[in-house]
Amino acid sequence: MVVMTVVVVVAVVVAQSSSSALALTSAIVRWVG
Repeated sequence: MVVMTVVVVVAVVVAQSSSSALALTSAIVRWVG
């Protein structure tokens, strides 16, 4: 789905912008997956 792709892209950008967002990114990946 396009929505999932957008969520993943945003998560990657945020992770690159802030290392502290890695935990949040992992949570998003788990939720999406």
